[in-house]
Amino acid sequence: MLSADPDGRIRVEPVKASGRRDGAPYTIDGAPLAQPLQLHWQPDYPASVPARSREALDACARQIAELLASGRHRIGDRVVQPGDIAVLLPGNQDITELRTRLQRLDVPCVGAGRSSVFALDVARELQILLYGIDHASDEGAVRAALATRLYGLGFRTLKALREQPEAWLDYEQQFQQWRARWQREGVLAVVRELIEQNCCRRRPSSCTAASSCWPGLPVSARARRPAATRRTSSSCASSPTRSACA
Repeated sequence: MLSADPDGRIRVEPVKASGRRDGAPYTIDGAPLAQPLQLHWQPDYPASVPARSREALDACARQIAELLASGRHRIGDRVVQPGDIAVLLPGNQDITELRTRLQRLDVPCVGAGRSSVFALDVARELQILLYGIDHASDEGAVRAALATRLYGLGFRTLKALREQPEAWLDYEQQFQQWRARWQREGVLAVVRELIEQNCCRRRPSSCTAASSCWPGLPVSARARRPAATRRTSSSCASSPTRSACA
């Protein structure tokens, strides 16, 4: 058993807390925190495990948001910030769900989960958009691309295009130009242009911060890699039913 006795089978070495942070103690309403370990008990908990997990995540997110909003908690002279808080969870799905709850409460956070970016809705829409570009002469593929939230063409506009062949030709030519650029410079060059166009159309002030307009979609610097190492369009968007282009 665990023991501080030198003759014990598993010896425990007594330790003391470091004094490195004594000059910046954690305080609540100006008083040093005397009991850092706290347990939160909910007597009326749901019967099912998934429901209990959801309630625990809800409670955790609320407590973090309330702690940050109160201004009562400090480390030294400064108020506790989101970056001062860490949450340990049993699985990647729990991390994703807590992050979603915190974002709803306007609490910025990052997570170390392993969920794939290609599982996001924005990745599916990007795949449809790229498929339309790669099949610029296919009216159905182009219409599907125009209807995505990433491109943003509304139902009425799409419907009106059936009676406006000149306007439709403009879209078709634009998609052909993007396809040609894709083949010359790589797919990410086109993705960057799409993001910039989308941002400038929705929020003109954000034209210089294009990557913020499609949340969750990483825009890699690989767009600048040599042409000899880039994939052609046909290898990345052969069908919208296949995985998104990497």
